[in-house]
Amino acid sequence: MKPRHILLLLLLAVNVTFCPDTIIESPNIQDIRNYITQNDCHKDTLVIFDLDNTTYTPTNDFGSSHWFDALFKKYEKKYHDFDSTNYVAVQIYYASQKSITMQPLEPVTPKLIKDLQATGIKVIALTLKGIEDRRLIKESLEIINCYIEQLKSIDIDFSHAAPASQELDLGDLARYKCGVIFTGINEKDIILERFFDITGYHPKKIIFIDDKMKNIKVLHEVCKKRGIEYVGIRYSRIDERIRNFNLANTENELQDLFARHPELQQLA
Repeated sequence: MKPRHILLLLLLAVNVTFCPDTIIESPNIQDIRNYITQNDCHKDTLVIFDLDNTTYTPTNDFGSSHWFDALFKKYEKKYHDFDSTNYVAVQIYYASQKSITMQPLEPVTPKLIKDLQATGIKVIALTLKGIEDRRLIKESLEIINCYIEQLKSIDIDFSHAAPASQELDLGDLARYKCGVIFTGINEKDIILERFFDITGYHPKKIIFIDDKMKNIKVLHEVCKKRGIEYVGIRYSRIDERIRNFNLANTENELQDLFARHPELQQLA
């Protein structure tokens, strides 16, 4: 075999070995480091963190995303339709966010984010939080600021190495602020693509960590379509806590919230 043919085969072998898309499941957020090489430490690499049950969580279950999901199901039995249920549940959820204390899901998470930001890699958050009901736009914009303050309270600031510095209206009530994409009523893949198109930022590699496999898969499709190398990490750290969650155990906190906000108790 001619030397140039051998070289070509070796190059193809390297591509097959080191450049396939990867989807894994892990309970350890530090596993992100396993998929970053020295060659990735530049602006064309983007690491994306989900927020709820990935980056942070309340110190107890009250005010968590799985608490909201259970609360929604509870009120759905009363109201029977999505719009009415959502209007009530979202207002209760927003009120809860102003009184809870957040913590990193793993103590190492704030340092991990800072380390990634220091390498030249771009780092953002992508969350379904945001404007979650068209009738609550004013309240939603206020709560977005609350979410950013929650991150700062645990020493996380996604604005330090984000692809865009200015606040952006991403359409359909989705927003970008301080390095966080708030998709609100939209799906993550749709708004992430819109963010790329609006900003003109087009990464060559994405590492995405999220506790929902659905989100891992839809972002994989975005990357395949755009020719972006992809690593998706389905984060399983909190799975057992969610499986064991019982809404009844947060009833005291809910009643305390209603005592402070009697208008919400009237809705509920």
